[in-house]
Amino acid sequence: MEQTTIYEFYGLESDPVYQKINNLQPGEELYIEEVIVRKNTNSLFEIETEDLHEPATGEEACYWKLMSILNAMETEL
Repeated sequence: MEQTTIYEFYGLESDPVYQKINNLQPGEELYIEEVIVRKNTNSLFEIETEDLHEPATGEEACYWKLMSILNAMETEL
C-alpha cells in the first residue's frame, strides 16, 4: 500500500518540498535525505542517489518521482 501525504489533499503548493523544488533556479540543487535534486541549465530536473540518476521534465513530475524514491528508501529500512 502506498503512503499518501496530507499535501495530496491540501494541494502540492502547500508542501515545503514541492515549494523548494518549484523555487530551484537552473544550476541549483537541493539535498533531501540521501537524494540530490538538481535543476540543470536546460531547466530539466535530475534526481540522483548513489544508485540512480533519473530525469524529470517539470516540478510536479520531479516531486512525484522524488516521493516515490523516498518511499522506496523508507521501505528498505
